Amino acid sequence: MGFLSTALIVGVVGAGAVMLIRDSIKEAERKATPCNFDNGISQTKFNSIIEIEIKKVDRIESFSINETTVRAWVRSQSGMSEWRFKIDFNDYGKITGNYWLTSKNTDSKIPESIAENIKRAIQRTLDSNEDICDRGDDCFEKC
Repeated sequence: MGFLSTALIVGVVGAGAVMLIRDSIKEAERKATPCNFDNGISQTKFNSIIEIEIKKVDRIESFSINETTVRAWVRSQSGMSEWRFKIDFNDYGKITGNYWLTSKNTDSKIPESIAENIKRAIQRTLDSNEDICDRGDDCFEKC
C-alpha cells in the first residue's frame, strides 16, 4: 500500500506541475501577442472607456494605461495609504472584454467591479451598430 500511495502522490504532483507549466506558457503567449486594435475598438476608444469607468470610483487616486493594460492606485478606506491593481485586456491580440486581474488587495471588490464595468462597456461597443469612430460624435461611419 505504501508504494501505491507514493506513486499516486507523485502522479498527482506531476500532473499539477504539468498544468502549471502549460498555464504559464499560455499566459506568456497571450501577453506576447501584440494587440492590433482592429476589431472595432481603437486605442483611443479603449482609453476613453477606461477613463469613463475609472473616474466613476472616488477612491481611485490615479491610473495609467499602457496599450491594453490598466494600472490604478486606490486610496485605502482610512485614507492613510494606497494600494494598486492591474487589469490586462489583451486577449491574444484582440480587445474582447476578457481580462486578467491582479491586485495588491484581494479583499477589495473595487478592481473586479471596475474590470467588469469596462468589460461590459467594451462588449456594448463591439455589439452596437453605433458609431465607433474616434473623430467625434457626429461621425456616422466606422473608421
